[in-house]
Amino acid sequence: MAEKIVNDAASRIRAIAELRGRNADWAERAVRESVTATAGEALELGVIDLVAADLDELLSDLDGWTLPDGRELHTAGLAVRRVRKTFREWLLSYLADPNLVYILLLLGLYGLIYEFFSPGVGIGFVVGGISLILALMGLQILPINLAGLGLILFGVLLMVLDAFTPTNGILTTGGVISLILGSFSLFDVQHPAIGLSRWTVFAAVGTVTAFFVFVVSKGLLAQRRRPQPLTTMVGLTGVAKTDLVPGGKEGWVLVRGEYWRARAREEIAAGDEVEVVGQEGRVLIVRRRP
Repeated sequence: MAEKIVNDAASRIRAIAELRGRNADWAERAVRESVTATAGEALELGVIDLVAADLDELLSDLDGWTLPDGRELHTAGLAVRRVRKTFREWLLSYLADPNLVYILLLLGLYGLIYEFFSPGVGIGFVVGGISLILALMGLQILPINLAGLGLILFGVLLMVLDAFTPTNGILTTGGVISLILGSFSLFDVQHPAIGLSRWTVFAAVGTVTAFFVFVVSKGLLAQRRRPQPLTTMVGLTGVAKTDLVPGGKEGWVLVRGEYWRARAREEIAAGDEVEVVGQEGRVLIVRRRP
């Protein structure tokens, strides 16, 4: 197979060299024997047409050059117009990297999932939304496998479900396997130099797995912990919401996020921190916190 590949490449380069009037023998040796040449040697061998030190010299040398079809170039005194990349072209050049697109895809999915399960609109929605949109732009450029994308989405779903169902990590294990299989089959890029790096996959999947194992373990501990009802308010601390005077009318204090009627054994101003020292029914007895 390797010999067939070399023969095919050699025949192709010889055909191109003959078509362009180049040194076909040297071109074939470059494929079969990996020979190289300096700029001067390439000029002598007929591999190239000319050597120029800079753009101005190149334009000067090309002036009066006759093309194979008979046309003549006139490049002397021409204004040079440099075409730079637009922002869109610059962005798409970065999004052509499978590793970046893969990280943006996972970041977008988990960012939106985090925002979905947390109240309000915050950083998860912003970061996740932008990351997912950029990842979709990159997926339009790169050749992808829909089955691989489906495995990634299914793996994410399994890991999220494991955080809310008592499966003892079974769904997380299945999610990790699905993520790994989907990651390695996501892009149809054969060359490892420009494909998705396995270290990127292992690092991303490992980070996500560690996070979900932490969440699931905390959830299991919370389920196994016996409820401890609050039977007394004594010893808790809070904040006085109204002025409290000994022997005066009852006021209000805020303890553990709840408003309670309270009486004081000393003068307490609104805003002072208080400590519960007793309880009479629904009325707390408080003092200024030392």
